[in-house]
Amino acid sequence: MLRRVLPAAICALLLSTSCKRSVDSALVGYWRCGVMNADGLLEIAGEARFASDHTFTEHEWDTTSSRSNVGNWHVRGDKLVLDVRGEADLRNAKHLEFSLAMHDQDHFTLRQTDGAESRFERIN
Repeated sequence: MLRRVLPAAICALLLSTSCKRSVDSALVGYWRCGVMNADGLLEIAGEARFASDHTFTEHEWDTTSSRSNVGNWHVRGDKLVLDVRGEADLRNAKHLEFSLAMHDQDHFTLRQTDGAESRFERIN
């Protein structure tokens, strides 16, 4: 009996885990975001697009200015890694890593080392 149940259980486990979307594919799309400071106050608003070819574009603004960036992205463990190339000035290239928490297919949070959070909600 155990010889018949065990293979079926393993097969069911493999099927259920293969149906879950990878974090990479879950991030693909258009997102609205808000950057919160450590006190939970909104500092910056923005929109981002993560493409399936692992490129991204983002535009953010606050009450006094706005900026745009482009670059490449990938997920490593529980981190979102961004290699940013400033859209207007390639000398502003930088490598950034954020702690990533996927809440569901339409919401995720990035946390910086200083405690500031960026909360994302899917637009499309």
